[in-house]
Amino acid sequence: MPKKKRAADTRALSRVLRFVAAAGALVMLVLVFTDFGAGTDASAGSELPGRSRQRTVVDVERELSLVTGGAARSRPEESVPGEGGEGALQLDLPGMRSVAPASGIKGAATPTIVDRVRVVVSTQELELFAGVALVRRYPVSTAKNGVGSARGSQRTPLGRHRVHSKFGAGEPLGMVFETRRPTGRIAEIFAARTDGPEDVITTRILWLEGLEDGKNRGGEVDSHSRYIYIHGTNEEGLIGAPASHGCVRMKNRDVLELFELVAVGTPVEIVESQR
Repeated sequence: MPKKKRAADTRALSRVLRFVAAAGALVMLVLVFTDFGAGTDASAGSELPGRSRQRTVVDVERELSLVTGGAARSRPEESVPGEGGEGALQLDLPGMRSVAPASGIKGAATPTIVDRVRVVVSTQELELFAGVALVRRYPVSTAKNGVGSARGSQRTPLGRHRVHSKFGAGEPLGMVFETRRPTGRIAEIFAARTDGPEDVITTRILWLEGLEDGKNRGGEVDSHSRYIYIHGTNEEGLIGAPASHGCVRMKNRDVLELFELVAVGTPVEIVESQR
């Protein structure tokens, strides 16, 4: 082949290669900006600046599975003996779960957002809903003295509430709380159906606020000033039967998952029986 033709062919091949390289770079730029605009990092699953999205049940389950057994940390508050704080302590857990999906529901595969909570006293259960769909059901323990709103009654108030504030994010499983502050002490959890030597508050706190004047809001019936919580307990063996001093107790792993699924402001209804 003549030298001139070989040189021409070489120059043509070089131009083709440069064109292919430029086209590849352009495609990469398009992909990068497309990912950024979507608001999430596909490789890490984390939020990117400029766009946020709501976490789903599946997101929370994935996060909890990654941090099971990790440590956690909380924020402060105050409690009153005999009321929501139950005159005891409180505890906090990180990513752990021990919740079976509600009957007939594949909770782990349901990418839903929890928008309301219902506590049913007659069945001693706490239910999570996404719209009209029941996506979670947990066993709980309401007050040993029954239902009621009077200050000092040590009873669980009925009616419409909301999650006023949350405490315990970042503390390790079993952390004991006093006045919503971590004590640095890990509680012994009793699985047997018996009263432990002490009654403490553990593993996440969701502080409730009543929404019905004269029933659970204001004066001597105010759920918030009575320190009515949803919280973990060291007496897990008593879960499923009335045993608290007014609060709604949960197993520690369950309240940990609840803490991640339920946002501040979420409606919480406490009823005597299912309607």
